[in-house]
Amino acid sequence: MKILFFFFHFALVSQLSHATNIKEQAQQYAVQLKFDKSILLLHPIIASSHSSDLEKYEAYYEKYQIYKLLYNYSEAVYNLDLARKYGIKTALKNQLIIRHELELLLVACEKTDYVLIAESADKIHAIKKKPLQERDFAILIFLEAIVLMEQKQTDLERAQTLLDQSIDLLKIHEPQYLPIVFRTKIRLHILLDQGQKVWESYLQGIQYAKQFNRVTYSIDLHRSMSDYQKSIGNFKKSIELSKVILESVTLYNPTRIGSELKYLENDLKEKHSKLVLETRRQKTYVIILIVVSLASIIVILIMVLRKRRKKIACIEQQNVDLRLNLENLFNAETSDDQTNKENSYSYTLTNRQKEIIELVKKNKSNKQIAKELFISENTVKYHLKIIYELLNVHKRTDL
Repeated sequence: MKILFFFFHFALVSQLSHATNIKEQAQQYAVQLKFDKSILLLHPIIASSHSSDLEKYEAYYEKYQIYKLLYNYSEAVYNLDLARKYGIKTALKNQLIIRHELELLLVACEKTDYVLIAESADKIHAIKKKPLQERDFAILIFLEAIVLMEQKQTDLERAQTLLDQSIDLLKIHEPQYLPIVFRTKIRLHILLDQGQKVWESYLQGIQYAKQFNRVTYSIDLHRSMSDYQKSIGNFKKSIELSKVILESVTLYNPTRIGSELKYLENDLKEKHSKLVLETRRQKTYVIILIVVSLASIIVILIMVLRKRRKKIACIEQQNVDLRLNLENLFNAETSDDQTNKENSYSYTLTNRQKEIIELVKKNKSNKQIAKELFISENTVKYHLKIIYELLNVHKRTDL
């Protein structure tokens, strides 16, 4: 039993380890901007009926991250919702539901829809009361800082404290999200009229965006800094940054990459559908072949059994006929022996002795025989003694 448990545990760990390796490889491809290779790695996990709900959750979550980096927020949210669909089936249900809500608000942040985040203040406060992982807590207080920034006459210093706390936690748990936070810090420093800190936050954000090759985050940071430089009258710097943005967008071309990925995904889905259809067809053929084979075997067995039954019936009939023939032969031989015996006796017995034998066969006593034949009883006994000797018998019943 322990051996079976060991092998089962080993198989489960191996499967999870394999899925983790695929996830990490897909993330590496995403960092290298090889999104097509990430999709090719993730698709088998999503398409396979043997993948666990948690594995499918992680695959869809990685796809969400990919499409978010391509500004394709509708496709990103679609994959995030699919991730939630499988996440709620796992033991991590509550944690993943919270993560889903936080990620939706992060998408709003990346789309600069700060009004939506401000309107979600009650939801953010409700989530804060729940047990959270440090990574999720870092994102939560980041969103909370945005809510404070959007409220009029609010404590912006409190927002700055929350952003700093979020940065410290994200450096440990999710550093690739740091460019988003530093972009928000740029907004905060602008509100606080802290020009030098605006520049510092911009440079820090660019540093992390380059470290994790987040081109879209770099573009967003450039755009925020360009708008700021324009607002303070530094048009030259604003134009320089605008050129950088244009070059990055042209080189990166997220729209083209997003279209190529959708084409790739559709092609993979079509091939998978054909494969599933072909597999079902083959299974159907195999089932039909098995059914036909079983039916043929059953028919053959029935024919063999019928033939065997006929053979057995024939043998039994032959045995009956043989037994009857033997009985008839035996009876005939017995009858012939009796006839021959009687004929042979007829040559040695006298008429008187024959009469006595017939009367004995009629169960007559010696006295009755003597009376009927008008002889003495001793004479009857004398004749019987001679009869026993001639016929080689020992008692009356043998006659």
